[in-house]
Amino acid sequence: MDSCDKRVGELTATKSRYFWSNGPLGAEYTVNSYEREKLLLQTWNYSFLYNEIRDFGFKFVYNLLKLNAAWARIKNEENIAGCTFCSLSRTNPVEKENLQHFFNSCNTVNEISKTYFDKFMTGQGIEFDISFLMRGAPTSLTKSKIMILNIEIIIFCFLLYKYKYRKKLPRLINIEFYFSHCRFNMLKNSKYRRAWLGWGGEGGVGDDD
Repeated sequence: MDSCDKRVGELTATKSRYFWSNGPLGAEYTVNSYEREKLLLQTWNYSFLYNEIRDFGFKFVYNLLKLNAAWARIKNEENIAGCTFCSLSRTNPVEKENLQHFFNSCNTVNEISKTYFDKFMTGQGIEFDISFLMRGAPTSLTKSKIMILNIEIIIFCFLLYKYKYRKKLPRLINIEFYFSHCRFNMLKNSKYRRAWLGWGGEGGVGDDD
């Protein structure tokens, strides 16, 4: 394990996300975990992503997003701490909306994540697990497939976050439409296009490297 791997493993944000996604540090946090984390941290920096997605991605991987529980502490208003999706779907009890709950435990997020990613990952030889949202793609995939899945994860989480602030439940048909729009533009980039073809998708045209 090189010094860069060690620094990644020592990041508080990294440790928190692994703990929150039901993977406490220890035996499971191996060299593969460092590699997995490094590849996830790269995702927000891809130039072919929209700036608002890159901005979200940076805040997401470094745990800088503020959800209802954080705002409740800042404003000293405990009544606003509840999960937006749990409230909208009338799920009881309404848990506090922190990063752990929103991206790992929320029933609404679990259900729509499984539906979307089970379809997206068909034929890839692995099953989606909700921990992927906070840890990124598993290292059992090739580098190009990890890149594709991590991008998909960041955009998916970005959309969940937008739905949350609009106070609307996420809809699969709208999520798929947004991905189609994003992919049309991302396929103009040769690096993404090569990785997408390796995933098994259909290629696009153009190149804006």
